[in-house]
Amino acid sequence: MTGPREPLLERIFERAARAAGGRKLHPLEILSSVERACVASARDGVVANRVVVSFSPMDFSVYEPAFPQLRREIGSLLDGLERRMAYRRIGKRLLILGKSSDTPEGQVSVVAEFADTDRRPQPARRPAVTERIQLHRGVAIVFRDGTRIPLDHTPFTVGRSSGNDFVLLNPTVSGEHARIIHSANGFVIEDQGSRNGVVAGGTSQERVWLAPGRHVWLGDVELWLEGGG
Repeated sequence: MTGPREPLLERIFERAARAAGGRKLHPLEILSSVERACVASARDGVVANRVVVSFSPMDFSVYEPAFPQLRREIGSLLDGLERRMAYRRIGKRLLILGKSSDTPEGQVSVVAEFADTDRRPQPARRPAVTERIQLHRGVAIVFRDGTRIPLDHTPFTVGRSSGNDFVLLNPTVSGEHARIIHSANGFVIEDQGSRNGVVAGGTSQERVWLAPGRHVWLGDVELWLEGGG
């Protein structure tokens, strides 16, 4: 690290810690962990382009209001690291702030890895076959901001473009980001070749079982299923 970062971030973290009863996680420790992981990832002058920062579930809920500022600080830190160390990066940088039950409270775990963030492989599509629409009752998609969308049918598509069943106007969400289907085991959300993927437990996955209350992220948008258990 090359010196203290933006004081605003520290103030946001301090306020969150006080509101949560004193738990303390210092932003400088997070930035240092990110920097160490990225330096360790470098191979022949090329640095990892996918960085996953995982918090404990409790810390995630406490410090989530600081995430927009934390994202900016991590981006600035890594930009400076690449210039200072003359690192090259292949593809766009993808930063994921998630939560994991394996991460102890008061700590973060950081994984820096190489990934194709510019062109994600499209999932295999069946030949032109009309999918059967299934109707559902008493099931909803719930978003962090309190929005509730009835999941009254599947397949149900989510993305930024206007052709989706639900349109998410967020720059981190792709045009056709994901779709929800219903299988014998319940509801499943599938990535549709999006840029930022479907993230659960701090990792990007092609398919995630939507157990009621399990939180997933489409870019920066957090959602979960209510009902349908």
